[in-house]
This record gives sequence, C-alpha cells and structure tokens, in this order.
Amino acid sequence: MFNKKKKIDTSIDGYRSVGINLTEEQYVDLCLLNKMITCKQRKDIPVFNMLVLMKYLGLLPEEMTCDVACDNSGNESHEDIYHSLESKFGKIKEDSL
Repeated sequence: MFNKKKKIDTSIDGYRSVGINLTEEQYVDLCLLNKMITCKQRKDIPVFNMLVLMKYLGLLPEEMTCDVACDNSGNESHEDIYHSLESKFGKIKEDSL
C-alpha cells in the first residue's frame, strides 16, 4: 500500500460536508485569501485578515462596511487585477525604515 498524505477536504463540497454552503464567488475569495494569509506581509495581522474574511462572507454589520472604488470594466491587465485584489484584500505598503 502507498502512504498517502491525508488532509482536510477544503473543496467547495468539503465545506458543504460540514454544513457551510458557499457561493462559487465566496469560495474563490476564500481560497485566494487563504493563500494570501500565509504570505509574509499578512502573518502578523490576524485581526485584519479575520475582518476581511468576515466582510466577504457578509458577516460584518452594515455600519462597518463601505464601498470601495473598483473598476469592473472587464479589462484584465496585470495592473487592473492587482488593483482588484488590493480593493478586496488590502493594500500592501512599504515600511519606512
């Protein structure tokens, strides 16, 4: 027998198997945020990460949210995609030394 590495099923069906029904858009956002959380810039800001997660799951009260200017023109240049990611998941800024 082969030793297979076992891991939790985090597919959209895996979420449904534990009673969490996500839209396709929510699932894609969660996958992207999950990957981003492990990067160096986000490891030390768990509260920010949780609030972004709560926002995209619709769990923040209305008074805690505001509209973010986002161009949905269908133009998918590198710069437009980067801007879209920043407006969804937060800007990365350089530290002043």
